[in-house]
Amino acid sequence: MSVAFWSTKLTTDGKSVVVQPPENFVLIVTNAALDIESNNKGNVGLKITTDSIDGSKDSAILCTLNGEKFPQHSLNLCLGYDVESSFSLVGAKDAKGTVFLSGYFQPAPDN
Repeated sequence: MSVAFWSTKLTTDGKSVVVQPPENFVLIVTNAALDIESNNKGNVGLKITTDSIDGSKDSAILCTLNGEKFPQHSLNLCLGYDVESSFSLVGAKDAKGTVFLSGYFQPAPDN
């Protein structure tokens, strides 16, 4: 089995992007980058919501991006095929931005 590139686009319109890797694969998310061609304004936080081991929902801000100071951030996030995760952007009401997440699918380890 091989690895496959993955990416998705997030905007500050309040919509989440739901991700669930195919069965027997994991998703490794490696980078978050502001789209340099969009009208970015203010600080934009990358938020993830997913299930914890005990089944409850957990949310966290993974990074804060800013077009002038911090336009991208490296990540090392492994998401299993058996858990649905959602990504969204948060910030002040006047914050605007488009963020691309990228990474790759790889076969899940054997149990």
